[in-house]
Amino acid sequence: MITMSNHSGNAYITLAQELITAKLVKHWYDGSGVASVDAAMAGAEAYFASQPAGIQSPSGATKTQLLAWAATLDVWTDGRLATKVCRGSCR
Repeated sequence: MITMSNHSGNAYITLAQELITAKLVKHWYDGSGVASVDAAMAGAEAYFASQPAGIQSPSGATKTQLLAWAATLDVWTDGRLATKVCRGSCR
């Protein structure tokens, strides 16, 4: 999933890729420390848990929400939030 090409812009795949990355970063740096990131992760996890097996093709308000969560996670994992992702232990 993390290396899957997403040329079609599928929000399901975009969010899955960002969530996987964020979970790895959060584990590595012992938490996010950012409420919006934690909320996006919780929302994404709840969404995926409620879906049937297979890649979905969300649309409308669902697609918008998934892309908003993905954007939040992307900004955080790229270090573009006001907080340091690595909490001072950057190498």
